[in-house]
Amino acid sequence: SPYKKYFGLLNLFIRYETLYVGMHYLSFAMKGKTYMGVGRNLAYKKSLFLQNKGFAKHINIAAGDDDLFVQAVANSENTIVCIDPDSFTLSEPHRKIGEWWKQKRRHLSVGSEYKSSIKALLGIFNISFLLFYILLITAIFVSPNWEWIILIYGIRMLILWIVTILCFAKLKDVFVGLLFPILDVFYFLYYIILGPISMSKNKSKW
Repeated sequence: SPYKKYFGLLNLFIRYETLYVGMHYLSFAMKGKTYMGVGRNLAYKKSLFLQNKGFAKHINIAAGDDDLFVQAVANSENTIVCIDPDSFTLSEPHRKIGEWWKQKRRHLSVGSEYKSSIKALLGIFNISFLLFYILLITAIFVSPNWEWIILIYGIRMLILWIVTILCFAKLKDVFVGLLFPILDVFYFLYYIILGPISMSKNKSKW
């Protein structure tokens, strides 16, 4: 469910973050490890919903009930992914950073409710992402070998840039993929700021 395109850095980052997260959960689902879905474009049988008592188990949280329901009922046999452009549903993005910030805090806070196996897999990826930039910044200040720093950064960036462009092209927003080197840095800053804040919030507060 991509967001509509408007001019501005906030809209660009919202689209990037949506595609980036989508690239992850769609890939996991294709490998039989479904852990979330987007309620704006998600379908399941009424019988499945009723058999599992719907969102009753997650009624105390303010966001993420769609994710947790999907985790509870999805498996490699009953789940499929559709990325045909005709199936896309365009959503209206937030125009003000405060509104978007509040929404993301609520969404990220649900991560602590995920299954342990999913948290472990996502944790490995996120820790490696954060460590790369932390070690890169550290190396800039302590290492005299700038050539190696540039080489390592360049190799990592080139590989991920190609993968991101290919994936974003399938999701019909290749322009955002072309800006990956810049937006990846913004995502790092976003993650180290918003991550700890979201984890400290009371998930039961509406």
